Amino acid sequence: MWYLERIFHFARKASVMTLCVLLTAAVVSAQAQTVSLSGKVTDQETGEELPGANVHVKGKYVGIAAQGDGSFALNTSLSTPFTLVVSMVGYQTQEMEVTGSMSDMKVEMAQEAFMVGDIVVAASRVEESILSAPVSVEKMDQLEIRRSPGVTLFDGLAQMKEIELTANSMVFTGPTGRGFGSSHNSGLIQLIDGTDNTGIANGSYSLGNLTGISDIDVAEIEFLPGASSALYGPNAFSGVLFMNTKSPFDYPGLSVQVKSGGTNSDYGGSSSLMEGAFRYAKVMDKFAFKVVGSHFQATDWVAHDFSAKNPDDPASNFDGVNVYGDEVATTLNLDALAGTPAGTLGSIAVARTGYREEELYDYSPARTSKVNLGLKYRLNESMEASYDGRYGTGRAIYQGTNRYALDNLSSFWNKVELKSENFFVRAYAQREDAGDSHDIVFAGWNVNRQWKGDQQWFGEYAGTYIGATLQGAGSDAAHAAARNAADTGRFLPGTPEFNDALDQVRNTKDFATGAGFTSKSGFYNTEAMYNFANQIDFVDLQVGGNWRYYNVDTEGTIYSDADEKIDVTEFGVYAQATKSVLDNKLKLTGSLRLDGHKNFDDHISPRVAAVFSPTQGHHFRASYQSGFNNPIIESQYINLNLGPIQLVGGTQDNMDRTGLGRVYESGIDIASAQAGNPTPVNTPFIKPEFQKTFEIGYKALISNSLFVDLNYYRSDYTDRFKNVRVLDPEALAQGVLSPFQLYTNEADENVILQGAGIGMTYNFDNGFRVDGSYTYIDRDGGTDDALSSTNRAKNRVKFSIGNPRLFKNLGFNVAGRWRDEFNWVATFGEGEVGGETIIDAQVSYKMPRMNSTLKAGVNNLTGKNYTQMFGSVDIGTTFYLSVTYDSVFGAL
Repeated sequence: MWYLERIFHFARKASVMTLCVLLTAAVVSAQAQTVSLSGKVTDQETGEELPGANVHVKGKYVGIAAQGDGSFALNTSLSTPFTLVVSMVGYQTQEMEVTGSMSDMKVEMAQEAFMVGDIVVAASRVEESILSAPVSVEKMDQLEIRRSPGVTLFDGLAQMKEIELTANSMVFTGPTGRGFGSSHNSGLIQLIDGTDNTGIANGSYSLGNLTGISDIDVAEIEFLPGASSALYGPNAFSGVLFMNTKSPFDYPGLSVQVKSGGTNSDYGGSSSLMEGAFRYAKVMDKFAFKVVGSHFQATDWVAHDFSAKNPDDPASNFDGVNVYGDEVATTLNLDALAGTPAGTLGSIAVARTGYREEELYDYSPARTSKVNLGLKYRLNESMEASYDGRYGTGRAIYQGTNRYALDNLSSFWNKVELKSENFFVRAYAQREDAGDSHDIVFAGWNVNRQWKGDQQWFGEYAGTYIGATLQGAGSDAAHAAARNAADTGRFLPGTPEFNDALDQVRNTKDFATGAGFTSKSGFYNTEAMYNFANQIDFVDLQVGGNWRYYNVDTEGTIYSDADEKIDVTEFGVYAQATKSVLDNKLKLTGSLRLDGHKNFDDHISPRVAAVFSPTQGHHFRASYQSGFNNPIIESQYINLNLGPIQLVGGTQDNMDRTGLGRVYESGIDIASAQAGNPTPVNTPFIKPEFQKTFEIGYKALISNSLFVDLNYYRSDYTDRFKNVRVLDPEALAQGVLSPFQLYTNEADENVILQGAGIGMTYNFDNGFRVDGSYTYIDRDGGTDDALSSTNRAKNRVKFSIGNPRLFKNLGFNVAGRWRDEFNWVATFGEGEVGGETIIDAQVSYKMPRMNSTLKAGVNNLTGKNYTQMFGSVDIGTTFYLSVTYDSVFGAL
């Protein structure tokens, strides 16, 4: 295929270039003089050795981790002078100029409670101080990750100022940045060492922590809230989450973590929780490798609201929340069936008897297993080649249009990369297998049909009801008799007949008779960036781009690929220029990116920003940037008949595949059909949605103790994604009501979101640290129901207080979050989500002689009350006890 030929051509050229670089490096290395550096790294206050401290040459791939006694020995052929950097989590980074070989160096590190000199890459794709970044950016370093009271890494993300989490499952938590909330968030990009953690079966959005990376291997996290398309392209709409793993060069040795605990809830009772993880890394001169693995499992929160979705419906037409199979309903014309005069018996609305979700799905275990192999080779002192392979599999529940069981879903990533101080070139591929995943709603429908078809069931119901009524029975008694007769032969939950039928339905990849779906899809991505810092003096310039190819294969169970696989390509190129003026007090940045897509028009995304720093501790920023969100694969290519409604993606390619262009061209407005005046409407195909954001902010570090971060932003949204429902005109002409859900944009109603936030951190001399933040968001514009809510709380407050050294080896951290109630609007329903207050806490005890840390925590996790959607998820508490061993870094 043409794209494979291009990849091969690129690989061949890259190999030749790499060989030239290696030969040149060998010649230079042979001529250079060796500089030897050795010494010991210690704590300035206590004098304790600091094993694991990173000692490296600034801007080069030359470095080593301090040994168990804090000693280090480093040899390099670099020309002097150069800068030696010594860093360690929780300590101030030290830099020193090296002019020649030195021995017995004494490096005393001062403890640092706050990230005074922290460097971020997310804001501009190049290293810069977090204080002077041109846009809002947040960071969690290794120390904050370890001290988080969260059960998992993603639970700890909830304390970041502008992140809001949506928990579909104990093991499937998705972050949302700015903008509109969702049970998933296709507008937030999640990158793991630069690799997009996107899935295909779920519609092309990040899988959160389900098949990502093991918590034990996370080095740091950066979060860039809001529109970021000028640098990161399509779908950088709500934000970009960067998760960087630990390099085997910087974090050698063995780490092991064992966690045990449980969950407790009023409805689900008590259940166990466990996690085991390991990481082993070794450095062998220029080569280093790591092997990482983890497994986490618990019992998921139980859906236990079985009330009627519509309280006004008669009992015979009961459609319960978290009850499946009762959606199959009809109206029985009793007079026509009985042959009685019109008005004698009338008509009745009747629904089949359904099964509760807990009868169709076993909540235990919710689990995730992950393994990772990382290889790195330093070609010379300025260039590094690497390979990363990741595999993840899990079992969880996901709430979309229906309730989905992601059972044995697995993903596999491969990445190769070549990078230096001025450039990187990387290529990676993702493949997935939906495994035994299935639709729980269809499981209920088709288990019912295993023991009795719909037509027979409704016929028996009608016959019994008519007979009972003609014999003088009252309405309630007639309905009870009719349901009892129709349910004769019903498979009772837990019986062998029920279990066999449920297994058969789950394994059948056809929603007409089963509930399973298939995805053996994937994508391929290549990208590169070059920094002209060494070639251009008057301005800092970076250029880059990427190309991506999606290969979608669900065998027609989700998308319109029954006869032909779906191929989608997209590309992007960008440039960014930065210039400092006024004695480096004013930094100006401009970015521009062009993106193209197979199904949509090319789009240009600009960004301009300025940072004014009158003093070292005060930084004022302002920026304007745009973002755009390409429709996910689902919105483009879905072709899924859910029974009561069929979902059809809104692209011309999908119309060519399905032959359903008529529902977009002249679908019948449902309200007009119900009023007896069917009116055709033309629904435009879906296209990207856009936003333009203006932001101002201020960051300050006062007396190295108080950190302040203020920001205000205004985002104008246009062409927001929207679903509409119409009737098939051909079916209606035959007297059949066949509804379709279409994917389009709201072209006439623009929406404005305004938000503001303040974050403060204060570090006391005695080790106490207090964090607090408040964020506000409000919407203006948009009268359509789908646009009337932001799907998130208007007001949110977060706080934490902790001290890692409350006593000699004892530390603690208490974190809390509060939000007010808000309205949630989605395609599957609407309801009020109640306000909540969550308090999490942990106590940790360090055991330095054993290189271990003992940690106990409690998390008050509350489910979301999605009234009239899928009801209440069980409210509960999680508690855990963990032991972490690290052979090099000990008890941080």
